Amino acid sequence: MGHFSVVMPPKTSIYRMEGLDAGDGNVDGVGGVREDGLTVATLHNTGESPATVHLTSSKYGQLTVTLPEKSLTSLFWRTI
Repeated sequence: MGHFSVVMPPKTSIYRMEGLDAGDGNVDGVGGVREDGLTVATLHNTGESPATVHLTSSKYGQLTVTLPEKSLTSLFWRTI
């Protein structure tokens, strides 16, 4: 739980990520907007192989990242 308390501190607006495009369906995620203005996504790949995920926002564009097998990955970016 320590990972989440650092990544998404109190007062973070948290949302479940829907429709993650990872190909094999082994990736879940949660995202949020922190009080300091950073947007964060934490992605969990439960699969036995790496998974390439495409995050798309109509406002901010697209980000593609490859997650290692059986990994927990957090991404941060500023949306200004």
